[in-house]
Amino acid sequence: MTAAHPSLVVVRLLEALSVPAIVGMLSIATACGGGGGGGAGSSTPTAPSPGGGSAAPSATIMIGSSVTPADVRIDTGDSVRFVNDSSRVHEIKSDPHPTHGSCPPIDRSGTLQPGASTVVGPFTLTGTCHYHDHSDPENASLRGQIRIGVDSPGPGPGYLRP
Repeated sequence: MTAAHPSLVVVRLLEALSVPAIVGMLSIATACGGGGGGGAGSSTPTAPSPGGGSAAPSATIMIGSSVTPADVRIDTGDSVRFVNDSSRVHEIKSDPHPTHGSCPPIDRSGTLQPGASTVVGPFTLTGTCHYHDHSDPENASLRGQIRIGVDSPGPGPGYLRP
């Protein structure tokens, strides 16, 4: 007796399975990231941003000669994108300067080269995170706040300093 060609074996197995069983297997394979063979149409996972955020940002803050908008309101669990729209390096950090630490998601933003962006978050506690450009901490136009789950500016979200 000769062995059947592998593709014939697969066809016979699929014929023996019910449609709901096939749909279930395909949905499990898709949910687990299976099914990619590296060919056309396969997706390549993207690396996490330096800020640690993985969810799509709910707000974008542009950094040029000032931060725009300087006051952002997001929901708890959301992330924010910082975009360096200037010709110089910016380093966004949470207040107070120079120790920082009041809002760890912002402190993980890293150094932003001209044209670069980073997503920070998720912001998991409610409150107001104040931030500044560590490279130019006295420049009031490079300061802002992110209100997480609150409508009015108020105290910080109560993150513990490392």
